[in-house]
Amino acid sequence: MKKHIILLSAAGLLFSSCGVYTKYKPATEVPDGLYGEEMAAFTESLAGSPAATEDSLDLGLGGMDWHELFTDPHLQALIGQGLQNNTDYQSAQLRVEEAEATLLSAKLAFLPSFALAPQGTVSSKLSRSLHKLRKFLQEPDGKEGLS
Repeated sequence: MKKHIILLSAAGLLFSSCGVYTKYKPATEVPDGLYGEEMAAFTESLAGSPAATEDSLDLGLGGMDWHELFTDPHLQALIGQGLQNNTDYQSAQLRVEEAEATLLSAKLAFLPSFALAPQGTVSSKLSRSLHKLRKFLQEPDGKEGLS
């Protein structure tokens, strides 16, 4: 048993000293088209679907409107129905509108504000008459007023 342990440990030391792998060499230059600067041109298919516009070629498929990408009217109707009934899409649209309103509110906070709070009293014959009427209706001497 002791002989097996010594033999296995010797074999492990012998094989661990072998250099099987080459040393890692990092890439020194970035390959062309890695970040999507160059886009392939879309051509008209055999089915006769329209070619992509120049603007959408600059942005790729992400920049195309889905109406341009999917030209089948039935598929467009299904996609439109799906977008109308998609609650996640609707809540995302509402969050975008909320963020736009918050941004507008933050921008408006930098504008100067003006507050007008007029205060004062008006004394005239009408207010004196109303005061006398209130006193008459309350009747402080215990008699019931007109109610």
